[in-house]
Amino acid sequence: MDEALNMGINFFDTADDYGAGLEDRGGAEKIIGRWLAQGGGRRDAVIIAAKVFGHCAAFYDRYEENSATDGLSRYKILKRCEGTLKHLQTDHLEMNSEYDNPRYEKIISDMKRELKKLMVEYQLG
Repeated sequence: MDEALNMGINFFDTADDYGAGLEDRGGAEKIIGRWLAQGGGRRDAVIIAAKVFGHCAAFYDRYEENSATDGLSRYKILKRCEGTLKHLQTDHLEMNSEYDNPRYEKIISDMKRELKKLMVEYQLG
């Protein structure tokens, strides 16, 4: 990642299911987080886009409180955002989205409402 940044590549895209397994959800996020934690202005130099994955939500949700089997919910999006911020060892994201969710219409409505809150609380842009 240092080499990429030195070459002018400053956009890093990740998701809570990249490099994931039940034991290591957010594996790719954790790798990026360890790199960011080394300091040297890395966090200020990059743009991070993160996602929550709707389709696998039912698979993972067996291990989460307040779960439902039909994709993402307000609760799950918030929990995933919190997990992503922890994995990345940062307090903000430049972009967050969700994909492959069978309940898009409901989620879009919920997401619009919650993003207004998250933009303030987590400094999402």
